Amino acid sequence: MPSGGARAGSGRKSYNISEKEKQMLMKVARKRAKETGRSIADILMDAIYNPEDEKTKIVAIKLFYDVVTVRDSHKIVEAHQFDHRVLILPEIKRPKLEEIPQA
Repeated sequence: MPSGGARAGSGRKSYNISEKEKQMLMKVARKRAKETGRSIADILMDAIYNPEDEKTKIVAIKLFYDVVTVRDSHKIVEAHQFDHRVLILPEIKRPKLEEIPQA
């Protein structure tokens, strides 16, 4: 029995917002930017370059990097390079209606 480490499945579950929620947030952000005359990017840059509040500056920089450095969640596998034998199965051929015996 191994000792130490976290239990499988333990910990906080990750939360990803849906595309609908993202679109709603962007719609509200554009509306508010039009009302105030300042975009979220302007406000974020003000927080980053504000020399007075160090805590807010660090949070704003982290937020900026999270937005700029997008993590890829999709992988497309084009070609495989195997170190071992590969079993390739033939395609499944579905029988035609005439070939199926009727009861």
